[in-house]
Amino acid sequence: MEPLICGSIIRHWCGATLCVMLTLVQAVRGQSAIPDEYQVRAAIILNLAKFVVWPASRTADPRAPFVVGLLGYNEQSAAIERAFAGRTVGGRPAAVRRISQGERVNDCFMIYVAATEQRHYEQIAAELARAGVLTVSDDERFVFDNGVVGLPLAGDHVQIQINLARAQSSGLTISSRLLQLATVVGR
Repeated sequence: MEPLICGSIIRHWCGATLCVMLTLVQAVRGQSAIPDEYQVRAAIILNLAKFVVWPASRTADPRAPFVVGLLGYNEQSAAIERAFAGRTVGGRPAAVRRISQGERVNDCFMIYVAATEQRHYEQIAAELARAGVLTVSDDERFVFDNGVVGLPLAGDHVQIQINLARAQSSGLTISSRLLQLATVVGR
């Protein structure tokens, strides 16, 4: 391997590792010294907004809150609530809302889908795609079942999976920087 290419790969790897470490430190500030998988996932979900561009129709009102919907409630949902509490996302105040069956969801920018809520998700997946909502779950099959971002546990770390085709059909643009860190399906 050429020394220049090897050096570039090492710098990229170190930069990506530093970015993840800073994210984790930011996420667990004031919490336990070692983050658990829920805190890590919540930090990743909080930072996803920096690497996604929503359709212009979604961002027309700059005063509208950045709404994160929680479809199903579990330990992961609680960690997401804590991560977004008092934050702003892209200059918008963050608001986390628990979603009930039949409730309107197209005002959300992002929805976390608990693994226990896959059947409910299937009922609203087309609506979410039309509305340009970023869908995220920790379910290992999520990106293969029309979700946009999957964050399953792989060994001792949280893996980032992205269904690029689903993102594009939802009008979402995912940064190439995030795509380099993720396992991409549905090209």
